[in-house]
Amino acid sequence: PQGPPMSLAPNPLAPLSFAFDIDGVVYHHTPGLGCQLIPGAMEAFQLLEAKNVPYVFLSNSSGSYEGEKAAQLSTMLSREISEEQVVLATTPFFDLTPEYKHKRVLVVALHESTSHKLAKHYGLENYITIQRYAHRHPHLVPCKAYPKDKEQAGSDSEPEPLIEAVFIFEVPLDWWESIQVLVDLLRSNGRPGREHEASTQVIPVFSASADFHYGSTHSLPRLTNGAFLMCLQTIFAQATNGRTLTIQFFGKPCLPVYTCARARLEDQRRKHPHHHQQQQHASSSLHTTIYMIGDNPHSDIKGALAAGDPWRAILVRTGCFQGGANDEEFPAHHVCENILEAVQCALGLHGLL
Repeated sequence: PQGPPMSLAPNPLAPLSFAFDIDGVVYHHTPGLGCQLIPGAMEAFQLLEAKNVPYVFLSNSSGSYEGEKAAQLSTMLSREISEEQVVLATTPFFDLTPEYKHKRVLVVALHESTSHKLAKHYGLENYITIQRYAHRHPHLVPCKAYPKDKEQAGSDSEPEPLIEAVFIFEVPLDWWESIQVLVDLLRSNGRPGREHEASTQVIPVFSASADFHYGSTHSLPRLTNGAFLMCLQTIFAQATNGRTLTIQFFGKPCLPVYTCARARLEDQRRKHPHHHQQQQHASSSLHTTIYMIGDNPHSDIKGALAAGDPWRAILVRTGCFQGGANDEEFPAHHVCENILEAVQCALGLHGLL
């Protein structure tokens, strides 16, 4: 059974907030086995709600949208998690909808069904998946056998509409196919071919996550979207005599998701019944310390440090980070064994334990 929504507690809000990474902090995900809660996670959220502490989930997790992730977390944690409490690497894509809603864009995800789901969710109406694009132009990947159908381009076919942007929701399954298609497209004016090559990058590339790897139940981290994009940029440079492929990132450690998460936390405070009473005593009651709890120094911690006040970073050892006292390149403010110890550490700093 699910517990009550955390925002309905009658007591005044605590003077701090939390943003939690998910995979490697709350649970471990293993393909084929599903998700297993990390020990201490359930107790951590019970403690936060007992102390009336606002929190959001801030994740580079891919393949689902905010409502789906909220439903999954609600089931796993046996409490109501709202869609507004989930900020994903793709969430800032909503800001791009007005410009690209009707433009022809290429979308990339692990599976074609995921591309359809996410493109529609983020308001893209004139998209084509990278799998469908490759299928319609089999000459782009000549060693791969595509089923023949009437959609495939031929000598008498209508010209393919120019691609005006690329949206990378998550790492694709077939790196070879995706890199070949993207290198051809991104060196062109929007239509692959020597006759359409451009001297500079014409097509913008928007990517949700820059994570190189993520923590799982395997003893070593697993490669993900950042590793794929590193390959893409390296091969693009080789194919274009050293040109740099520009990619705009939106997920951690980039600022857009931290800005979005902070706005969601401030909105929780603004909607709380005690907010107006608290404002009479502290005009900056919305701007409390925000603790980023993460397992990846190069993503969670780097982003929180770059975002500056009011962010603070707590690194846990249940995912990517398995090092010594702290990460040397992006040292967190505190290092804890797991999510429960991290919550207890932060609450203790504010005299709430």
